[in-house]
Amino acid sequence: MGMLMLFAQPFITLHLPPPSSFTGQTVIITGANTGLGLETARHIVTLGASKVILGVRSISKGETAKASIESTTNRLNVVEVWELDLESFSSVLSFAEKAKKLE
Repeated sequence: MGMLMLFAQPFITLHLPPPSSFTGQTVIITGANTGLGLETARHIVTLGASKVILGVRSISKGETAKASIESTTNRLNVVEVWELDLESFSSVLSFAEKAKKLE
């Protein structure tokens, strides 16, 4: 039975959580230029967030992700791209200082 379950898992359809609202909220997402981070950002923009900050190592890749999100959600000026390299302590500090100014 274990082997059958292993082969069946890739074919399970995942469902999004019930719709809720992010209206008036700012959301920070790290690793948001690809994969799950990108799709999470797209979904949160769709749910009405006031601002979604993409924390990315590469600004150019982040800008590509931003353009993709804007084109699929038709919401402009919601997404911001901020540099964040989680392997660099100074980058993390700089990002955190910038985020603290949002309060």
